[in-house]
Amino acid sequence: MRQSTRCCGSSTSTARNWTSWTGRVAVEALDDPDIRRLLTIPGVDVKVTLSVTATVGDLARFRSADKLVAGCRTVS
Repeated sequence: MRQSTRCCGSSTSTARNWTSWTGRVAVEALDDPDIRRLLTIPGVDVKVTLSVTATVGDLARFRSADKLVAGCRTVS
């Protein structure tokens, strides 16, 4: 365990870096209208929104929510 700490830094430092990075990503993501729209759904937070956006890509390619859901069913 000690060897990994020397190599990768302390877990506290890593957690701070991760929090800082995710915060910057969230702030930049809020510039995207699709992300802001997804965040209006109850229970959907920034992590879920970014995951959906990263997986689906451009939401404009789907004409409706039904088309989006149908597209997600075909992905395995």
